[in-house]
Amino acid sequence: MVEREFNELTKRNGDEPYIALCGFDNVKSRSLLEDACFDLIVECGLGGHTQNFDDIVIHTFPGASQTAKEIWQNEAIGSHGDRANQLAKAFHSSQEECGILIRTLESKAISTSFVGAYAGAVVIGELLRGLHGGVRCELMKAHLRSNDSHGVVLLHEIYQNRFSKSGYVKAVY
Repeated sequence: MVEREFNELTKRNGDEPYIALCGFDNVKSRSLLEDACFDLIVECGLGGHTQNFDDIVIHTFPGASQTAKEIWQNEAIGSHGDRANQLAKAFHSSQEECGILIRTLESKAISTSFVGAYAGAVVIGELLRGLHGGVRCELMKAHLRSNDSHGVVLLHEIYQNRFSKSGYVKAVY
């Protein structure tokens, strides 16, 4: 596990793993994923508001139908401003405003442990699918409170070859 800033200068090098499992809390880092030279990237995003705290979105790169830049180029840096305005209105009164409380609350994400545990299991499952010759999942969307099936987009390739450079499996021709 590597905890460091992920920016345009981040590149896989030397003996670092060829496979990256990642989850970011910002659009800018996500858009730079494919520039880091990994053979496989499994990226997972979770919701952070009361409406979507149990949403999970998983992407795999490179070689997907859309690049990371294409997916996140037009996405807003977040609805942080909208949430801040909602909180300001909720706490606004004719008396003294509580600015510190508003600033503190607007920066907090809502999360639950079962969503993270489920997301982690799905990400590891994606690695196991690749190691055992399964079909690559390019995109998966899940809303855990919903009874609807998860949305999945499959990418047909010889998935095991993405793991062969790392020495986990032999290349398949």
